[in-house]
Amino acid sequence: MSGKLLQQARKDAAKFATAGGFEEDILLKTKDESIELAVKGLTSHHTQPFDTDGNQVASKSEHITISELDLIAGEFPYTSGNTGKIKLNGYKVVKPDNTGELKNYVINETLPNKTTGLIVCILGDA
Repeated sequence: MSGKLLQQARKDAAKFATAGGFEEDILLKTKDESIELAVKGLTSHHTQPFDTDGNQVASKSEHITISELDLIAGEFPYTSGNTGKIKLNGYKVVKPDNTGELKNYVINETLPNKTTGLIVCILGDA
């Protein structure tokens, strides 16, 4: 894939996640809450019927999908020093729940996609 085509694909993916009509307002905060960044992204809330061992449970699952381009543009500290690895675990998130009420969460896991530039963050209760 050529560099120009890949850049365009990243822009298109970011547009879908942040301005495609399904986006929500999301507030990201560093662990110590000293830095905040308001972004738009996709949010999800659903119930998982099974745990990782296959046992039947009814646990909630929350996640957000945000664009790395927004983190760069907002100069938000999201990587680990010189390694460039995404380090958002433990950061805080304020986003609407499925009723529209703002709720506080913490990022438990990040799943970056280096091809699209989108980052899925698995959330837990704050």
